[in-house]
Amino acid sequence: MKRHPTPAAPNTLQPGYYIFWRHRTYRVIALDPANALLLQVEPIPAAPNMTLSLLDLLATPQKGTDPPLFAPTLELLHEQVEDRYALRSTATTDDLPDNYLIKARIITTVVETVGRLLAEEERRAALRGEPLGRTQALHRALGTVNATTIQVQVNGITDVRRLHASRAVYYKYRRLYDTYQGHEAAIATSFRRGTFRLPQMRQAQLHFIDTCLLLYYGATRASKMRVYRLARDSASATDGRVLG
Repeated sequence: MKRHPTPAAPNTLQPGYYIFWRHRTYRVIALDPANALLLQVEPIPAAPNMTLSLLDLLATPQKGTDPPLFAPTLELLHEQVEDRYALRSTATTDDLPDNYLIKARIITTVVETVGRLLAEEERRAALRGEPLGRTQALHRALGTVNATTIQVQVNGITDVRRLHASRAVYYKYRRLYDTYQGHEAAIATSFRRGTFRLPQMRQAQLHFIDTCLLLYYGATRASKMRVYRLARDSASATDGRVLG
């Protein structure tokens, strides 16, 4: 059985370092003084601080998962993520519909706004010495988001959108944001279907067109008028069923 190499954490994994793991980014805040195998980290975008175990980070990745990435700066971490997922070569917006770009902007705005609001609530709760009710805090953050209107400029045109996100929608947005590291171009590109910019035609229609082309370009070398008449008569004789 093929074994994945265990990624080595850099010797300089100190406060200020960045980690990308399970499609999420973290900044190391502090090393746990009581346990050298624990890291105090801050999720990015902003969310309540948490603890990561080096044993989990450096364990052999399960099938279908990737090892973590480490970098001293967020910029270098983004470069590693882009190289791993080939975001640079695929995330172009020149041929994307405007609504894809607008939706990507809405997603990043919702996720980053909720993250900022949760972080603010966490700081206020810490000052009061009270625990943070995550569910209630998220509900309040989404209430603020859903009362927000943003302006999105795409291709020189400004579009005004009212934000709206339920908890389920927020978690969906959060997965997209984490997967593509907040890159709006990559998020917008992910909306494309496998048939993007391909002819939206049924198999019967494509077969009929192929038959006509073979008549004209094939060994029979039928004239344009001959092919046109055959196509017209076939469509008339079947009440258009030949076209699907």
